[in-house]
Amino acid sequence: MWIGAAGLIALVASRMVRQITGPGRTAATPGRDAGTPPLAGSVANFTPFDSPRPAPQIAIIGGDGASLGLDALKGRPVLLNLWATWCVPCVREMASLDRLQESLGASLQVVALSEDAAGAKAVQPFFKEKGISHLGIYLDPSGSAAAALKVEGLPTTFMLDAGGRLVGRLVGPAEWDSPEALNLIRWYVQAE
Repeated sequence: MWIGAAGLIALVASRMVRQITGPGRTAATPGRDAGTPPLAGSVANFTPFDSPRPAPQIAIIGGDGASLGLDALKGRPVLLNLWATWCVPCVREMASLDRLQESLGASLQVVALSEDAAGAKAVQPFFKEKGISHLGIYLDPSGSAAAALKVEGLPTTFMLDAGGRLVGRLVGPAEWDSPEALNLIRWYVQAE
């Protein structure tokens, strides 16, 4: 059987798509349909967990000094970012986390959990200086949350589903309001 040049190109292209996307999938159905979150750009190193994991019981101090646990945040997905004012990559990503909270606030709770030992004395002036106005102040001055979550470096960000279970993490900074990060977050938000 003879195939023209256009037919040969189409045949090769369809086989390449099948090799890349797997059987039964097409290049037009990434993300939710493919069963894996879209990973590209600054969130390409996000690690989705094979199955949701229970979040450890950790105590977070709110900006008002009240203590709360992650279970208090159940009901909508949470992006939990562990950071510190002395961490240069953390500082760089804070503005994008603030913009993310502003744009997706109805469907996502961003919890930027400060690991600063000075607590609110370090975070409140930092937020004011940087114009961070959409994020709440959450503190872990003892580092107990970082220890419970086995965080090895800052920034580290976890995605939690609406049931409060860990579904993935990213070690290192990201541009959280980039199109790639928004696609990743929306993939999890739409799963709810």
